[in-house]
Amino acid sequence: MARQRSYGGLLREARERRGFDLTTVSHRLRVRPDILRAIEEADFAYLPPRGYTRNMISAYARLVGLNPTEVTSLYLDEVHAYESGYARVDARRAEGQGRRPRGEGGARSSARSVGSGRPARGGRAAPGRAD
Repeated sequence: MARQRSYGGLLREARERRGFDLTTVSHRLRVRPDILRAIEEADFAYLPPRGYTRNMISAYARLVGLNPTEVTSLYLDEVHAYESGYARVDARRAEGQGRRPRGEGGARSSARSVGSGRPARGGRAAPGRAD
């Protein structure tokens, strides 16, 4: 089974392709070089709290020309696996698990839209009622 690419490896490779060293990236992002090294090596024990690290990774990805959302998502997957011992399940990636398509009992009804005598949202009368 092929191992998924690490967010730190992606950042390091993109930085090297751009010809930046850690000092240059450190000055541009205003982040200490030791923190950047910990980001690249996925050293979760050394990294600051998750919110700060996530913002640093997003800025780092933007600087080196990567999609910040994708790299940040990889970071969150890895940090979750590190903290909990198992992989994070992202609802967008789960292929419809636990979700029903619309029209097959998945829609909710409310008293306002069904039989309340009031018009449903948008000013239309509820289905089956002629007001």
